[in-house]
Amino acid sequence: MLQPALGSNKDAELQIKYNYSSQSTLQFEAMSQDYLSQEGLRSEPTQSETANTPVQTYVNVQSPVLFSEENGLREPDVFPVYLGFQTEQYDVGYRINIEDLEMESSSALIDVDTANERYGADYGGDCEALNYEGDGVYTVNMESSSAQNIKAQQENRWFSRGAGPSPFRCDMIIDPGESNTGPVSTITPTGETLTMRADANYSVRLSSQSENFEVLNNRCTAGNFNCPLIVTEEEAQGSTLRNTCDSDWRIDA
Repeated sequence: MLQPALGSNKDAELQIKYNYSSQSTLQFEAMSQDYLSQEGLRSEPTQSETANTPVQTYVNVQSPVLFSEENGLREPDVFPVYLGFQTEQYDVGYRINIEDLEMESSSALIDVDTANERYGADYGGDCEALNYEGDGVYTVNMESSSAQNIKAQQENRWFSRGAGPSPFRCDMIIDPGESNTGPVSTITPTGETLTMRADANYSVRLSSQSENFEVLNNRCTAGNFNCPLIVTEEEAQGSTLRNTCDSDWRIDA
C-alpha cells in the first residue's frame, strides 16, 4: 500500500490486458522431385504472411512439397506442417485460446492419418495434434500432448518473445486419391501454388515498467480526510479498504 509520507521509492508495472485475433496465409509450391533435381532447386522453409498484430499465428512448411514418379504412378512425399504463435515485442505476454485455433488446408492436401484410413496405406508420420473436421478444416485435438502441454504451461505464466509455445505439427501429403486418381495426378510437374490459412484467438498482456515515481495526495489534509490509496493487485483482492480516515493520522485497510 502506498500513501504520501516522508518519501520512498517504488517500482510499478502497468499492465493492459485485451483479447485479439490473428489470421495468417501461407502460399507454397508443389512439384515433382525430378523437376526439382533438374533445375538444381531445393526445399526451403516457407512462412506464412500475417497481419501486423502483437502476436502472430504462423503456418510453416518446406517449399516446394514433392512427389516422385515411377512407371506412370506418382507417389507423394510426406512433409510436416507447423502451426504456431510468435511475437517480436519484448513487452508483450500472451495466452492462446487453443480451442478456437483453426487451420484450413489446400484441397490438394491430406493428412497422413486420414490418408492411411481412407486408402488403406501407410505413409508414416502422424497428425495427432490436429483433428480433421472435413472440407480441409483442422482444429486442435484437445487430448493431444501438444494441447495439454500448452494448457499446463499457460496456467501460471504468459508466453513471450523467445519463450513461446511449441508449434502443433501435422504430417501431410499431396492427396493421392484412390488408385492414384487424386490431386497428385494433376499437379503440374514444374510446380503449382497451394494455399493454407490459420485463424486464432488469444489474450495479450502489455506491460510497461516505471521506476522512482511519486505518490502525491493533496486531498488528505486536516479537515479533509478523504484519502485515495494505491495498492497492489494482490492487496486489493479480498481486502477491506477504506479511503476515508477517521483521524488525521490513521488509515484503515
